[in-house]
Amino acid sequence: MHKHNQPLDIDQVYALMMDALDGPLASDDQLKLDSALEANPELAAEWQAMLMVDDLLMQTPMVEPPANFAVHTIARLPNWRARRWAVVMAFMASLSVGMFPLIILGIGVLLGADMGIAATGLIQILSAVASGLGQIVIEAASMMTGYPAVMGMLLVMVGSITLWSGLYQQLVVRPMALTN
Repeated sequence: MHKHNQPLDIDQVYALMMDALDGPLASDDQLKLDSALEANPELAAEWQAMLMVDDLLMQTPMVEPPANFAVHTIARLPNWRARRWAVVMAFMASLSVGMFPLIILGIGVLLGADMGIAATGLIQILSAVASGLGQIVIEAASMMTGYPAVMGMLLVMVGSITLWSGLYQQLVVRPMALTN
C-alpha cells in the first residue's frame, strides 16, 4: 500500500483501527497504526476508548428473547379481516370524495338546473387535475426506471416503518391502554 515512512491520512488510520478491532493486523499494518497513534495523541486516546468499548461489548452476555416471544408477538398482530375491512372502507371513502363533484353535477342535471356553465368549469378543473396527476405519474415512472435503488430503498424504509409502528402499537401502546 504505502511506504512505511509516508504518513497515513486520518481515514486510513481509522480503517486500520477498524481492521485491528476485527482481528490481528499484518505486521506492517500494525507498525503503521502504532506510528500514527504515537504521532497523534488525540487519535491514541480515541483508540484507547474504542478498545475499552470493544472489551465491554465482548464481555457483555447476549440477551436472548423469551422462549415464547414469537408466539406472543404473532398473537398480538392485528386481525387481518379487520385490516382488510378498514382498507376497503378507506378506499370507498376516497372514491366517494373523488366522485363528489360528478355526483353533484348529476343531481343538478336530474333536477333540471342549468348546469352548462358549472359543467364547463367542472370539466376544466377535472382536466387540469387529471393532467397534473398524469404528470406526477410520468415523473414517478421515470424516477423508478432511472433510480431503481432509490425506489427500492424508499419501499424498504416504508415497509420497515410500517412494520415497527405496528409492532409498537401492539406491544407498547395497546397493552398500556388495556392496563389503564
